[in-house]
Amino acid sequence: MLSIIITAHNEGLMAHHTMLSIFRAIEVTNEKYEIIVHVDKGNDETIRYFSRYADDRRIRILQNDFGDLGMSRNFAIEKAKGEYISVLDADDLISKNYFVETMRILRGSDEEVIVHPNYCLSFEDLGGNFVLQTLGESISPEMDAILLFGRHRWIAAVSGRRETFLNTPYTKTENGFGHEDYTLNIKLTERGVLHKIAKDTTYFYRRKAFSLLQQSNSLHYAQPYHELFEIEKWQQFRSLEKDTIEPPKTWSQRLRDGYVKIRNNKFFNFFITPVAEVSKKITGKRVIQPTEMQVPASVLEEWMEISKIENQMFPTAEILATRLTEYNTDKIEELSQAYYKICKQVKHKPDFIFVVPWVVSGGADKVLLNYLNALEEIHPDWHVAVITTNNCVNEWEYRMPRNSFLVEFGKAAGNLDRSDRDTLLTRTLIQLQCSRIHVINSAEILEWVRLHQSLVKNQFDISASLFCYGILAHTDGRGIWDFADPYITRIYDLINVFYTDNTAVIDYLVKKEGFDKEKFRVHYQPTPQIAHQDHHYAQEPKKLNILWAGRISVQKNPKLLVRIAKRLDPEKVHIDAYGRFDEIERDGFQFPEGSGVLSYCGPFDDFSKLDLDKYDLFLHTSVIDGMPNIVLEAASAGLVTVAGDVGGIGDFVKNNKTGFLITDADNEECYVEVIDKIQQDPSMLNSMIKEAQKLLHERYAWEPFVEDIRGDFVT
Repeated sequence: MLSIIITAHNEGLMAHHTMLSIFRAIEVTNEKYEIIVHVDKGNDETIRYFSRYADDRRIRILQNDFGDLGMSRNFAIEKAKGEYISVLDADDLISKNYFVETMRILRGSDEEVIVHPNYCLSFEDLGGNFVLQTLGESISPEMDAILLFGRHRWIAAVSGRRETFLNTPYTKTENGFGHEDYTLNIKLTERGVLHKIAKDTTYFYRRKAFSLLQQSNSLHYAQPYHELFEIEKWQQFRSLEKDTIEPPKTWSQRLRDGYVKIRNNKFFNFFITPVAEVSKKITGKRVIQPTEMQVPASVLEEWMEISKIENQMFPTAEILATRLTEYNTDKIEELSQAYYKICKQVKHKPDFIFVVPWVVSGGADKVLLNYLNALEEIHPDWHVAVITTNNCVNEWEYRMPRNSFLVEFGKAAGNLDRSDRDTLLTRTLIQLQCSRIHVINSAEILEWVRLHQSLVKNQFDISASLFCYGILAHTDGRGIWDFADPYITRIYDLINVFYTDNTAVIDYLVKKEGFDKEKFRVHYQPTPQIAHQDHHYAQEPKKLNILWAGRISVQKNPKLLVRIAKRLDPEKVHIDAYGRFDEIERDGFQFPEGSGVLSYCGPFDDFSKLDLDKYDLFLHTSVIDGMPNIVLEAASAGLVTVAGDVGGIGDFVKNNKTGFLITDADNEECYVEVIDKIQQDPSMLNSMIKEAQKLLHERYAWEPFVEDIRGDFVT
């Protein structure tokens, strides 16, 4: 017996057209059948409509308040009496041959199979566009996994033995996981159940403005972990090593391609055209369809017939010419190619994940490397993944310790659109099976957390680093941007702890954003010891050699450096500036040429490799900063710092004790005054560098940093 399962919710009178199409399909089959209508949290109109079948012995009406499509279908299947099950929705329609062809496949198969319609014609309720999808059968374990990645290859309508559904039930939508139909077909594929197609059958799917599917999409439900997408399996896939994005062709497709080649050859076409014409007269069908999209004859015929039930469905010439498109789910997408590239980079199942925009030369990148090295010392048996979300050259990858590996998501994602990037990132994080994720300055992962809040809350342990706000380009230093606002403020409760390298950012975020101070931990970053010659400054005046080093960016304020240099005497002071141009280059900034005081010496990759012994002083001119590593490195090299009192610099630079802190941080006169004073009496630097290095050894040494990490970063 066949049990026809119809799940209903708020379809109202639209369900009547569904029932008419089902009755029409039942009339042409000899199957014994029952119809089970399961109304789950139905509205009044839907309940009222189905109540008319209360006395119909062919139909059982069940009601529940699951509010979940998967649970609704499982419940109805458990109540079914038939050996075979056909699952339908209460607002869609089916072709007349639907049950005849479906049961022919099910009864004729010795293997465990699941049956789908041949075609799905989706239409927008109350007019709009039409999409025709041709559904495919199982190809191979590898190709099925590739085609199912990120795309539901089939649809909700499915038929099979009741035992198959009981062994592989639908999943409940919860904890950020959803799309019960997609999940079912993945699980069936994992079990080795073959997907078959009921030839020439059509399912007419109604796209509504407010459906459970659209609700799932809007809530960004994800697929749970699946063996089908296991990283180790995908690393062995060979289909994705080629440049082609098409799956292997079936014999019928190969024969068709051969026919087209012959037909397009003028010589051979002379012989086959008469044969084709004769065949057409006999069978009424073309031997070969034109290369442009054509609606299969069976679909077109049933489309016209179903319009007698659903008036808006008639395939007018205008619809066929301008409002009908084709959707191909049997094509290897760039999304699958991107996931394959990611899988090839995964060396181990990670115990911890960092997500960063890049691994390049910069302060935040040094923080990352400090964390990686500390974790290697604390847990030498761990494997740590570093996921980069920007498409760039990760030039500092070579600095990562041996137990860490890089996953270049940004490169793999390439030009994928926003939705596909989200799908790819979600699948990657789920399949890595690591709940602990730390975010450092990646806007993409923070936006991902916002979109997948239920998933994150139940599956992941998220922490983040916050250092300082930044300056927007082309705003003359007045416009600011911040990872805290708008990103963190939207997901504040989902971040368990914030780490920072200075206390100033904590005060700033407590005051400006209302953050809780107790949610922060300060990790003073360790500074490597730089070999240098001890300076012994005499009291008499001397020409000062000053070093300025950093990114040439709005944040680092090289314009202030130029203003300072213009006020200094070239006979008494010289400044060398090192750094790589950042976004400020687009603002037209350039260092003045021929200046007697200031020389631009080009970019640098490693501060310790500069000729540090030739300098007497380090100058720092940032508009805003966290606790810049370069100030600590300067102290390690024996250089006292002159810096503005911005961000977390005051944590280390104590005015007239460990350095010179300029209160009016953008006033060049204040810097000039301090530099002139030092030039007249450089001996004042002797005590300051001793105090600076003492603080450096007490607070910014490797051992206390590792203990901080051991205490709260990994527990």
